[in-house]
Amino acid sequence: AGDESKATLTADYAWGRRYRVNGGNTVLITIDNPGPAFEGSLILRWGHSELTQGVKKPTPATLDGAVGFTYEYPVVIPEKTQRRHFAYVQGHESTSHQLWIFLQSEERTIDRFAVMGLAADKEKPIVAELGTTPAPGLPGSGADVAHARADELPDRWFGFEGLHALLWLDADAATLPDPAQIESLHQWIATGGHLIVARSNTVGLSGTFLEKLLPVTLREPRMNSD
Repeated sequence: AGDESKATLTADYAWGRRYRVNGGNTVLITIDNPGPAFEGSLILRWGHSELTQGVKKPTPATLDGAVGFTYEYPVVIPEKTQRRHFAYVQGHESTSHQLWIFLQSEERTIDRFAVMGLAADKEKPIVAELGTTPAPGLPGSGADVAHARADELPDRWFGFEGLHALLWLDADAATLPDPAQIESLHQWIATGGHLIVARSNTVGLSGTFLEKLLPVTLREPRMNSD
């Protein structure tokens, strides 16, 4: 085994760890690589839960209860880095299954991770809020409120599937430098997505991509002389 065997995986579902049983889901995958650069792939499969696996460290070939599609994403891992990757999978209705993620290199399994999540309530629309200060009126609105960070936004427009609205509060728009994430947000809005910007000032907003999405022109606040 090479030094790439020291790389590790962690993962979570987007939108506050919510997953949709009968819909598309965005998965946030982090690869921590303390060693040299290497090329590999991420393989995602639904299988029996971690507690019921026949072996402690399954591989894609030995995963018990494997069902549905196999998703594969090529990855290039730079040396001594921590990188985030996005993956998009269909949900699975069985509560006895988990989504498994395998980091592969030259047909060897470097690491694996079984994703835990919260089943989204089909009766409630999901509203994701970005910022450190929650919106006070949302908890009683009937929406399923999820907290997220700007750098967690999907890099493909269909990664917003299942999201009713994105509420941008005091999150700094400058923290979203990835052009793919910006373009995916543009496309989602163009296909009917709801972006709501609610804030008391233009700090962290002026001159950013988010300002360009707004149907108004921002101006600096001024004191009322009355």
